[in-house]
Amino acid sequence: MSLKKQNSATELWYGKLASQKSTESATSNELWTDLCAPEDIKDVAVHHEKLKAVMEACKSLRARKSCIVVITGPPGSSKSTCLQTVCQSLGFSSPIVWEETDYDYNETGSTDFDKFEEFLLQSTRYSSTNESSKLDFRQTASNVNSRSPQLVLVENLPVGVTDKPARFHNILRAVLSHVLIPTLLAFVLTKSSSSGIFGVSNTINFDNGSLGRLFPPNIVQELGVYRIEFNPIASTIMTKAINRVINIVCKKELT
Repeated sequence: MSLKKQNSATELWYGKLASQKSTESATSNELWTDLCAPEDIKDVAVHHEKLKAVMEACKSLRARKSCIVVITGPPGSSKSTCLQTVCQSLGFSSPIVWEETDYDYNETGSTDFDKFEEFLLQSTRYSSTNESSKLDFRQTASNVNSRSPQLVLVENLPVGVTDKPARFHNILRAVLSHVLIPTLLAFVLTKSSSSGIFGVSNTINFDNGSLGRLFPPNIVQELGVYRIEFNPIASTIMTKAINRVINIVCKKELT
């Protein structure tokens, strides 16, 4: 006999509301996530100590031209949201996001790792297009001297990177030694080792072993890497975030 979780009245109400708003958003070309996205740092659903750590890493660009930050934590812990909101508050330009499908150089024998290396090396020499997450190869350092610092966001790594840590470390060294535009290189990686129903393990994106190979203590010290570990969102913080969403939805209903 299959087991099915019985949703509470609150869950049923919220699911119905989300479905209704998603339909309305699709009609008005307004994404649900955009409608309820944090407008200020205080709106981010994260512990103030983690927010402070992210802020410190981002502000470090005032003293140097480049910085690497590694943010890890379970899914849905506001890692990327926190980082991007802080960067926006500090005047960073539009983030440049690594997507394997967006950087197909069509080179014979080119692997995903090769494309990833090329992307990282180019990301500190060129800026993003206006309101875009793509690199603009027309915007070189020579004509963006007055531009704001930029965030290069990596949320997934090509297959095989953890098997070749030495190559990965050399890429990071090369990236930091050829910085033409103030750049915060951020690796926001999901770390999950929880078990699913009946003890069957869920997919593990990154564990302590793979993270240790990619960012061992000597590399962290050599390159001045900021390591920030996020925890699951506390119930009190989650309740505050849900109340904010409800208020936004109610105000929109009245307009």
